[in-house]
Amino acid sequence: VVHAPPGDTDAAACALAADLPAGCPPVPGVEGPAPVSSLVAARLAEASGRRTRVERRQLLYELRAVRTPVPAEGRLRVATQADAPLVAQWWHSSSLAAFGRADLAESERAAHRYVALCDLYIWDVGRPVSMAVKTAPTPTGITVARVFTPPEERRNGYAAACVAELSRLLLA
Repeated sequence: VVHAPPGDTDAAACALAADLPAGCPPVPGVEGPAPVSSLVAARLAEASGRRTRVERRQLLYELRAVRTPVPAEGRLRVATQADAPLVAQWWHSSSLAAFGRADLAESERAAHRYVALCDLYIWDVGRPVSMAVKTAPTPTGITVARVFTPPEERRNGYAAACVAELSRLLLA
């Protein structure tokens, strides 16, 4: 994930590419504002002899207030280690859905990492039915990501309720 204030981003991108150690595994992707991420990806490609391609374009939204969605039963809670195996399955499924590929071992590592950090939240109706992660904190914001509800639990408002409550918590 890259970001750069206005200025000489080309010099920063070249320095970043040059600072990667020899034998470092290839960088799998670059995320950030298009002008900066494209430049960094190009410099990394030049340094490694690889090519780049745009895989997806995303937008960022600023949330200042939460509109309460249609109420869904349940409550928001922080995921526990007991939730980690289920969260790993959901993480894997969400990676498959979003990217067309997933690594189960990486999904397990991510689930345990976010659970241990208390950054993963569950919408619970007596059982977990949806999840969301708070991530990428900055001095002025934070991201809600990896929102997932398994197919059999969709269309009940669980993800909307989970994101709304987590957003309300983060804004507070």
